[in-house]
Amino acid sequence: MVYQALFRYLSRSLQHAHHWLLPARCIACGDNGGLILGRSTHAPLDLCESCYQQFPFNYHACRGCSLPLSTATSELLCGQCLRAPTPYQRSFCAFEYLYPIADLVRHYKYGDHVACARLLGELLADHLRSHHPLPWPECIIPVPLHTRRYQQRGYNQVIEIGRFLSSRLKLPLRPDVLQRIRATPEQASLTRTERQKNLRHAFRVVSPHPPAHVAILDDVITTGSTVAEVASTLRNSGVAQIEVWGVARAVIGHS
Repeated sequence: MVYQALFRYLSRSLQHAHHWLLPARCIACGDNGGLILGRSTHAPLDLCESCYQQFPFNYHACRGCSLPLSTATSELLCGQCLRAPTPYQRSFCAFEYLYPIADLVRHYKYGDHVACARLLGELLADHLRSHHPLPWPECIIPVPLHTRRYQQRGYNQVIEIGRFLSSRLKLPLRPDVLQRIRATPEQASLTRTERQKNLRHAFRVVSPHPPAHVAILDDVITTGSTVAEVASTLRNSGVAQIEVWGVARAVIGHS
């Protein structure tokens, strides 16, 4: 397992070198022309304008759980959030978890492609700059992996996205605040009820003085069970204001 982690580390180092030494190229189609520019850096991103226009933007969403709404306002709550409010104040997800963003996220999550982390972090930063009201949270807390899964995968994809997001928004990334203390089964194959039971008491706050206003970061919000458990853990440790930030929100399921 140690050799596997070392191999992944070396592979990621080579990818970083490749990314910075060679010109940007669209991750989706391979074209190196007509690339979009990041709003904060004005540098070319790894995505062309044509592919960017196909992305399923989540402009009109429930301000509680980020499920897409049919109305053209983002200040409404969906029926589920009205009946059972989330343990966090509001959430922001840049996209619906549909093609082609779903393929891009899966390619990064299970294929370890560094350029994807940069692109997803940049796109989420752009979305937040356009839709997030002041004030900003004091820090970004990525959803942690259990040590066993981290050793198997060699990296936490949420932390890697968070590095770029943190740099663009000038907010500290705090992976030291929270720890995953139970090695839970993968959530993907579980029902919403099973997900909630699976995650119960899975996290622990390890920072003695967590900030009062934080943003929980995850790559994909599916049913919302993971971020809800993280939010409840933070709230029990005295965190007063909690937001959830995600790259994409699954259309099926519910918070």
